[in-house]
This record gives sequence, C-alpha cells and structure tokens, in this order.
Amino acid sequence: MFSLGRFIVGWVLEEQAVARSDAPMARGEAGPDPVAYPLLARGWATLSDEHPDQLFERSVRLFIAGAEAALRDRVDWPSDTSDRR
Repeated sequence: MFSLGRFIVGWVLEEQAVARSDAPMARGEAGPDPVAYPLLARGWATLSDEHPDQLFERSVRLFIAGAEAALRDRVDWPSDTSDRR
C-alpha cells in the first residue's frame, strides 16, 4: 500500500509540473534522446500517446494485480511477524 500511495503522490506531482508552462512536456519537448536511450524513447512515445487518465488507471490496476498475486502466493511468508523490523 505504501508503494501505491507513493505512486499516486508522484503522479499528482508530475501532473502539476506538466501544467506549468516551463515543464518539458508543456514546451513540446519530445522526451528522451532515442539515440542514447532507444528503449526508453520507444516506451515514452508509446505511453505519451495514451490519455493520462487511462494510463493512471492501468498503472493502478498493475499495482493491484501485483498485490493480489503476492497475497495469493503468501505461503512463503513467515506466519509470525512479531519479530519483523
């Protein structure tokens, strides 16, 4: 849950930064250098075409799916958590 909360806070901060006129996306910059970072540039291009609300919802679903999988496979977790730090 901490990870999801931090993701949401980060998302909101990024949305606010993009809304500023001096933010890279607001100025129309293309994203990462495709020569130096080809994989990152392809991912950037793919995700920048998606509506931000759809991207956010899909990302939250990934967090939830991961948590569900972890809970489903929790047989490896210690049953006594009193000594956890």
